[in-house]
Amino acid sequence: MLNWFYQSVKQTSKNNIFLELIGYHMFLAGKDKIGIERALGGFFFAEGHFGNLSHLIWYASQSIMGQDYLKQSGNLMPESEKTISQQVNSTVLSSIEEKRNVILSNRRDNASVPKGEKWFDLMTLYLNDLADVQKEVGTSLTKRLKTERKNSKLNLAKRLTFFVLSLLLVPLLAYSVNRVVGTIQNYTFQLAQATLQLKEEKVRADSLLYQMFPHPVAEMLKNNQQIPAESFNSATIFFSDIVNFTEMCSSMPPLQVSRNIISSLQSSQRLAG
Repeated sequence: MLNWFYQSVKQTSKNNIFLELIGYHMFLAGKDKIGIERALGGFFFAEGHFGNLSHLIWYASQSIMGQDYLKQSGNLMPESEKTISQQVNSTVLSSIEEKRNVILSNRRDNASVPKGEKWFDLMTLYLNDLADVQKEVGTSLTKRLKTERKNSKLNLAKRLTFFVLSLLLVPLLAYSVNRVVGTIQNYTFQLAQATLQLKEEKVRADSLLYQMFPHPVAEMLKNNQQIPAESFNSATIFFSDIVNFTEMCSSMPPLQVSRNIISSLQSSQRLAG
């Protein structure tokens, strides 16, 4: 929807210089977000994981918003998109994307300062490339603004009004992007929590099943297999009454009661033998 809005404004506007200034502003905002992502990612690798869920959410928001700001700046300012494709090393971007996936998965790993330094150096290369893009695009915009100032025949008041309105659109657009990103993040983390709870419930259910049935029987039940009946040619049933069983249970811990019963049964077997 934002892309459609940008294209519509471009088609109806006689002068795109102000839209490109907004795009340049969004480019700078995206670059700042990438800088914060660099610091948080270095902390992740140095610690081995994000121990606090809020830190993971903070990293995800900065990463997603930074990438989205850079993308939207390209819609408003095609020159920046073209310059980024020329200046930024594609191999560096691929390596960063792989490490972003590692960070977002937040799997616990050994703390490694060298890994944190490697991430920091990789992101620094990326930010340096973005700084070159910023310099090149900024120089181009400055020249165009000077040309526009000399050649423009529009009324100054109208141009200032349009410029102010354009600047007012930036918070609105940023708010819309933040809301979309926030909704995606909330859904992602709710899904992750639900998956974790489901795994925990499965572990508890398996543990209860193994306590109730022998392990081979429990595995067959889990796989929806039919349990074959077992037959015995002969069986011995032993009936016994334990004297003072109630008093024994009230004065001993359960483990001690079990040991006494087992000891009594073994004594009975020796007497029978």
